[in-house]
Amino acid sequence: MRDGLFEAAVAVIAERGIAGLTIERLAIAARVAKGSVYNYFRSKRGLLQFVHQKAYEPINVQMDEIAASRQTARGKLEAMARMYFEHVNQERELFDFLLNDASVRGLLKAEQDALRAQVIAVLTVILEEGIAGGEFRPLDAKGVAEMILGAIRQLAECELAGSQPRSPEEIVGVLVPVFLEGIRKTD
Repeated sequence: MRDGLFEAAVAVIAERGIAGLTIERLAIAARVAKGSVYNYFRSKRGLLQFVHQKAYEPINVQMDEIAASRQTARGKLEAMARMYFEHVNQERELFDFLLNDASVRGLLKAEQDALRAQVIAVLTVILEEGIAGGEFRPLDAKGVAEMILGAIRQLAECELAGSQPRSPEEIVGVLVPVFLEGIRKTD
């Protein structure tokens, strides 16, 4: 039932935005009684929290799998960025809503802050592994993790705003080398 409500909520959000997401519209889209929706969600905020959690759940699972893998630190960073952009491309309307809707940012600030902290922690560990293994030079791993996440978020927003989405491979092919090798010309 909750999965059906998630799918219905995503459909209503894609069609009408947050202002158009009402319990009544959700019930109609999910083909359930309005009272059934209230059994699961007491408020719009509760529904949005569920949508946010459900949207990021597979990303979090894959992120943890990548972080625990035996890849190099660079390989982990590439895999994580690729995986994220694959999800964004597959669910464009949903992520456009979650990333770019100002009212969502206000209602889900605590959830977004917690997710941001979780991702920064994972990226920091990967960077520290790379430093310890001699793959990366010594640096402020947490600061760089924050910059990487900021770049990924900005790229996602640009991708969602564009009419010609790039493949995750194209995006990662630009992002990772810039972070790991810089923009300075080598001789």
